[in-house]
Amino acid sequence: SPVPGAAGSGWFAAGSTAQATVASETYASAPGARFAFRGWGGDASGPGLVSDPILMDGPKTALALYGTQYFLEVSSAYGIASGAGWYDAGSEARATIANGEVSLSTGARALFLGWSGDATGSATTSDAIVMDAPKVATALWTRQFLLSILSDYGQGIGGGWYDSGTTATARLDTGFVSISDGIRAVFTGWAGAATGTDPGGST
Repeated sequence: SPVPGAAGSGWFAAGSTAQATVASETYASAPGARFAFRGWGGDASGPGLVSDPILMDGPKTALALYGTQYFLEVSSAYGIASGAGWYDAGSEARATIANGEVSLSTGARALFLGWSGDATGSATTSDAIVMDAPKVATALWTRQFLLSILSDYGQGIGGGWYDSGTTATARLDTGFVSISDGIRAVFTGWAGAATGTDPGGST
């Protein structure tokens, strides 16, 4: 066996049966890497940690067969990530985010941008990741905030979602609105999160 814990070696009477055993289904070989038991070879057979009976009608060799596996770590600041786990060496894995948009609170959300680390792609399911070593897939997000433009008169322009840290401009399509003959509403300034007295643009 390539890992510790094999037992069953010894002398047996001709015509009797013997069984080989190993102690572990898996065995850590390095951080993020392990050996996984596959079954028995040589003169032994069977899929379990204890081999099928081996007829001792001659010298026999029991080989514990192990394959290498690597761990995929999937991390995400938001949403529900999946795909993490152990994969056979040389196989392909994929990391997945359940939703590309996550509501954080009223007027705040996280928007998925793509994958980094050992993963690539901009879809919620990453491109194939070849598991030839331990791998890490990290989901990239941007936080966004909603700008709402409220006015009793005129049409607000510039409202919508903006990345955190960017600058938005709130505007009105006019500085005054005729209400009726001899009466009009005149823009006087911005309040709330906006400042200034220009209806054509305020940050």
